[in-house]
Amino acid sequence: MRGMEYVRKIIVALLILSAGFDTLKGDDLRAGRDEEPGSMILNDAHAALYSNPDSALMILEHSKELFEATDDIALKAAYFHQKGLIYHVKSNATEALSYYQESYKLYRQAGDSVMKNVMLINISGCYSILAQYAGAKKILNRILPFFERRNDSASITNIYLNLSFVHIEAMEYDVAEAYLRSAAGYVTERVKEGRIMNNLGEVLIKENRDDDALATFHKALTIAKEADDNLTVTMILNNIGCLYMSTSGTDSAYYYFNRVLSMNRSFVEDRLLITTFRYLALMERDHGNPEAMMRYFNRALELAAANNYEKEKAEIYSLMSDWYAEVRDYEKAYRYKNISTIINDSLFNEVKSRQIKEIEAIYQNEKKQEEINVLSAQNTVNMLKLRNNRVLIVSLLLLALFIMSVSLLLIHQHKLKAKTESILLEQKLLRSQMNPHFIFNALSAIQSQVLQKQAIEAASYISGFARLMRSILNSSRSEVITLENEIETVSEYLSLQKLRLKDRLQYHLSVDMPFDTSDIVIPPMLLQPFIENAVEHGIAKKQIPEGNIWITFRARDDRLSISVEDDGVGLTVTASDTKESLHKSLATRIIHERMAALKKSFKKEFSYIVTNRVNDDGAVNGALVTIDIPLLFNDK
Repeated sequence: MRGMEYVRKIIVALLILSAGFDTLKGDDLRAGRDEEPGSMILNDAHAALYSNPDSALMILEHSKELFEATDDIALKAAYFHQKGLIYHVKSNATEALSYYQESYKLYRQAGDSVMKNVMLINISGCYSILAQYAGAKKILNRILPFFERRNDSASITNIYLNLSFVHIEAMEYDVAEAYLRSAAGYVTERVKEGRIMNNLGEVLIKENRDDDALATFHKALTIAKEADDNLTVTMILNNIGCLYMSTSGTDSAYYYFNRVLSMNRSFVEDRLLITTFRYLALMERDHGNPEAMMRYFNRALELAAANNYEKEKAEIYSLMSDWYAEVRDYEKAYRYKNISTIINDSLFNEVKSRQIKEIEAIYQNEKKQEEINVLSAQNTVNMLKLRNNRVLIVSLLLLALFIMSVSLLLIHQHKLKAKTESILLEQKLLRSQMNPHFIFNALSAIQSQVLQKQAIEAASYISGFARLMRSILNSSRSEVITLENEIETVSEYLSLQKLRLKDRLQYHLSVDMPFDTSDIVIPPMLLQPFIENAVEHGIAKKQIPEGNIWITFRARDDRLSISVEDDGVGLTVTASDTKESLHKSLATRIIHERMAALKKSFKKEFSYIVTNRVNDDGAVNGALVTIDIPLLFNDK
């Protein structure tokens, strides 16, 4: 049954590599979009993977330079992945392993955790084929929880399959059967289902359940045909032939072995074909057909020689020697036994030579390690002294750097504090210049009403003036006040001026913003000079029954725009206005200096523009002041 053993290993190898098949088959081909040339080439190669692996390899080789030159890590990883799959199908586990490992490195570099773990499934499969069962099981147990968390049935299936193979090699057939049946419960691909059933038939034979095994093989054959999986069909036919051969079903064995030989040559793996020829030769021997026997032996030898399968050649020569010994042709029996012995000795010597080289390498490593240990012991004291000196030097340097850094930080903080205090003092000075300026104008208005003997008006004016003073004094203690408070102060001031000017003054306040005025802050007494100019130099001088002042607050993005507009005399100044002009110049200078101070303090732009209002006919009709300041929010 050694041929069946080999077929089982091929089936398991194909089951193992299907981890990569599932991933590349779907939308996890992480090499790019379908319209990209690289992805199209990989898809073409993958389409031929099971039906004609040599054609798939040829497709990739024609575009080798494209994949090796690309900077797309995912594309290059998928290329190496696909090549590993092809060599895996071709039963070259050593070559497949090298490509899988390269693909694993690239997927890890790309941060693709799913494909990285898929590569580990394939790598563990190669380990199993190369009889490194402990390494394979260690990998599988480590990555199984990852795919269970993702509920990835395809990958879980592949892991169970690999674990079943490990337990078959350990002759724990009941455990292997349990893993295979668990895999069958997860599988969704017909190709993979057929291969699982075939492998399950192998395990049932190990458990001496031949009838169950035969039924399972036939079920697997039906599934493989439906899936158009010709490689698996060939292997299942060989397995059924081996089963009939072991149970004396000669005619049936002939039938299934000949079906293997009738298959397309590209669907039959060379080692599998050698096994089929050998079994047919043995059956012809048992039926007394030496010519047919030798014909099958020679065909098997030709294939083994073409592929350098030395172990298979030795087995065939040994079987030929046994037959010639039975028919008393001792010369040929000796000759073929001698050839078989020479080949086996060569294989043994190769293994032995490799073992000797490994032992020699271990010895040389140990010898070098001893020399290193001696040198290390001699230099330990010197290294300790050198390290202590370095530590001392580094510590002193770090201490010096720390002291220097702290000193620079303190100096910087001192300069910053001094600069801030200077700016605050400058603002307070400017506000202190503005407050007396306003108070002087207000008292002059009260004096005018008293002299005109308007006692009631003077009393109302004094009451309003008191409220206004209280509001101004409260505001002057803070660097910023809420826009709500500023609007109240402006309203108090304009109400006071309306008492004086009566119907000659009308004012209008409007707020156009999505925020509450109590949530926005501005510097105190910012609007008062502009509004005072509008009243005293615009409306009061206008010789008409009624004048208007419009004050509008608008928020746009991160800026607050305030406009003060009047329909007074505008900005035209005559020769008789010299004194008044000087008065306005002083106020303008104070405003300009305060804006500059605010810009320094808040590290943001504060500006204003004064222009004439012009009618449609070009005549001056008042003045417009536009103040542009940052939109500041109350943090309380």
